Amino acid sequence: AEQLLGGETCETNFLESSDWPLNSLDLHLSLHSTLALRSSSDCHVIFKAEDYISRPLEASWVPVPESELLQDSFQLRIAALGLHVASTLEPVAALREVARAGEGSSIDISYFGHPCYGRPGDKTLKHACVYKCQMLGSPCEDDPIAELLKSMFNSSGFYEEVAWSPQEALEVLGHEWRRQSSLAEADLIVCSGPLALCYLVDILAPATFMVMTLCSQLLWGAPPGEHVGTMLLGQVRLMSHNPRRALVACNLFAASQCLYQTGVELPVVERVAHYLPHGVYWGSTGAESHWKEVLVLRARYWHRLPGQYFMDVLEAFLRTNEFGHNFTFVMAASFGPDELPPEEIARYRAAVLVPNDLTVFAFIEVYALGVPTFVPLPSWLYRLRRAAPFGFLQRSLSLPDLTGVRDRFKYPPFLSNDREDFAAFLHWQQTSELHTRPHVQQFGSVPHLLYITASADLLAISKGMKEYNSQLRNISATCWSSVLQRFSGSSRATPVGIVSSMQTAATSWVDAGGTGLQAVLDCSSDEYGAWNAFRLEFQSNAALGFVVNWELQAMAQSLWNSVQGLPENFAAASALFHQVLLGDAPPGLVLSSGHCHYGLVSALFILARHRKTKADTAELAMRMLGGFAALDFLEDSAWPLSSLVPW
Repeated sequence: AEQLLGGETCETNFLESSDWPLNSLDLHLSLHSTLALRSSSDCHVIFKAEDYISRPLEASWVPVPESELLQDSFQLRIAALGLHVASTLEPVAALREVARAGEGSSIDISYFGHPCYGRPGDKTLKHACVYKCQMLGSPCEDDPIAELLKSMFNSSGFYEEVAWSPQEALEVLGHEWRRQSSLAEADLIVCSGPLALCYLVDILAPATFMVMTLCSQLLWGAPPGEHVGTMLLGQVRLMSHNPRRALVACNLFAASQCLYQTGVELPVVERVAHYLPHGVYWGSTGAESHWKEVLVLRARYWHRLPGQYFMDVLEAFLRTNEFGHNFTFVMAASFGPDELPPEEIARYRAAVLVPNDLTVFAFIEVYALGVPTFVPLPSWLYRLRRAAPFGFLQRSLSLPDLTGVRDRFKYPPFLSNDREDFAAFLHWQQTSELHTRPHVQQFGSVPHLLYITASADLLAISKGMKEYNSQLRNISATCWSSVLQRFSGSSRATPVGIVSSMQTAATSWVDAGGTGLQAVLDCSSDEYGAWNAFRLEFQSNAALGFVVNWELQAMAQSLWNSVQGLPENFAAASALFHQVLLGDAPPGLVLSSGHCHYGLVSALFILARHRKTKADTAELAMRMLGGFAALDFLEDSAWPLSSLVPW
């Protein structure tokens, strides 16, 4: 039955548009259910959206900054680098907007990269090149940094990563740094990705303040293989602690994925298309409007067989109901590579978007214009993305989880081609702007799309979109103002976030709770009981030079006796401590066991100091620090003891 619907790509699957009350997901879930269910007498699963889709907490993903907008004037030279034009324009336009709030500000911006895969006037010209020329102006030829970015991807397919040399890339970038004064003398750098490019910039300009926006898979564009990928993820950790680096995520999913892969919590600054011309809004009822036309926005899906079938079915329904509808659908791609200007898009009755990925800038733009927008339901997107895979959800590397943060995720933020994919996809799709922003219309079939296009209150929808986007603009302006405060040195914000009081958006989508590795090293939580009192006395004794203190010795002996009688438990707890340091076990397991590893080492040290024969006790303590001192991180704990102290 599934093969009759087109198999993996579902190109002939329009069951929801027919009178047959069957959903292809009923078949999919039954085929890919658990073995226990398939062997039962009732092995058919009926898809119910409420069983799979859980909405995020209301407004939990919106940052709440408290800083005021800047009033200072700025004389700024900004160098903006990236792959995707809109991804770079968004932070640049936002920074320019908040900087100009101060009288006398002067902002000079130079753009680098943004390959367009063609030249003006050539037949090989592609849409991205036209968009680059329109948005960045002339000259819009590809520079050496654009050529470098081209070498990272296979542009003839889904832009898969290809092998390239970081050393050679550094040489190309370094040559441009020496040749272009606007790079070498920039006061502030904006790098919109990919991360591999920002890593190279981080090496070449460590003293220049850099803003890095994350809005794609972290390792997209990285050379295949684990070595470089691990290095890039580690660089995110390092940059998050650098006061000259401001890292922000463009939406909740990007922040969640970064948290899962690196352990770094990023603030979310929602995109609002700052770069669009001011005063341009939806108005399809004017003299030059396209009130009878719905614009179908560009997407890879329409160039695939399922997308072509979709348009055929849509046209068939329009012909059948030609007297019931006074509108038609126009493909944006039919205009060739030319990009419709915002003023023209705002004249259409509405827009239909089938996204290329979990998040797309085309949606951000039409939402900012207030154009009523129709998108597929998440359950339908699950089928559509099989024809045009979502790159953001492709499985990738992750660093060791030292704090147990992954245990708080209901699903990993990747797809793994198993039976959990469906539930995971729906879970994370709910974090996309397509489904978190109000007033976006969702359709589940072709007839449903026609119905809401004809019956929806488009004026009310557009008004609601513009009002909500205005709220987001105010929040965004305050966040970007905080970036400039950090740049100017007037802000006290911590390196990890933009505003010290800002809520971290990524953690709102994972379950709360858990304690960190530090509590395991220090034995500082309530579960440790008497170890807390011993640690305080031990610290006082260390301050005096570890003088003889028989009361402290009695405390150490009592604590040691409490574990000495259970060798199997002691060995298991020590092994668990080892696993926590490796990142193979969450710290909470050690906390619940009450095992205080460095406390025991310190207790053995005190016992050795108070005994005439101390060799055995000292040797046991050293063994607890592992072979070759592999577990020796005493200096990173609250225990003022070094394994180098003569015992």
